[in-house]
Amino acid sequence: SYFMLKKTIIFLTIFILLGCIQQQSQSQPQAFSETVYFCPEDHCAEQLIERLDLAKESIDIAIYSFTLDEIADSLIRAKERGVSVRVLFDASQASGKYSEDERLTENAVPVKVYDKSSGIMHNKFAVIDSKLVGTGSFNYSQNANKFNDENLIFLDLPSTVQSYKLEFEELWDSSWFFR
Repeated sequence: SYFMLKKTIIFLTIFILLGCIQQQSQSQPQAFSETVYFCPEDHCAEQLIERLDLAKESIDIAIYSFTLDEIADSLIRAKERGVSVRVLFDASQASGKYSEDERLTENAVPVKVYDKSSGIMHNKFAVIDSKLVGTGSFNYSQNANKFNDENLIFLDLPSTVQSYKLEFEELWDSSWFFR
């Protein structure tokens, strides 16, 4: 009947259009995010710890100054739940009075020290699960968290994450184990 044929044509047209829309939406680039925090008002340590506590596979950190117990606690918890954790310190900051390097090493977190002939390793970044980078001026210290004007930005753009992963591996490979 004419009415049945008309319904079938309408149904097929809708079905084809929905398929085209779905195909188009799948080919659209995925949206990536950045989240910016400013210390001390945005509690940068808490923002970092929140993300470290969600890590499932890996955490790689290159950090100049690391004296904040709460971040070390988060890394130790991650290690205890089976996350691969590695931390790279600048040689001038390692073994300092308040540095977390010894504590991390005592808790089976691999720690290396970067020491080159000139300059310092002034990086401040974490690569979490090879999907997220936390970077900025934020040192992992009480002063940075409570008093200094510092910043922390999280990025999940794959090319950016890959760049940080490669930089970490290069630094890690050219460093020596702490103790």
